[in-house]
Amino acid sequence: MENREQNKKTLRVLLIQPPNIGGVSPLICHMNQKGESVGFKPPLGLLSIATLLKQRSSYRVMLMDALAEKLDFNQCL
Repeated sequence: MENREQNKKTLRVLLIQPPNIGGVSPLICHMNQKGESVGFKPPLGLLSIATLLKQRSSYRVMLMDALAEKLDFNQCL
């Protein structure tokens, strides 16, 4: 039984914020007092799910934010 437990692989979970293909962008730009773009809001929903999975399981959880990384669909594969 112990050997079987040791051979189990850790389940890996990848959560993806997909790239935008048109329409309204889910990224909302932060502006400083001068009206300059200073960054974007992170995908809080996916981050919350990732946090819960990490806290309540032994899963290896990763998050890919294709919008922030400026990836297209092919680069996400």
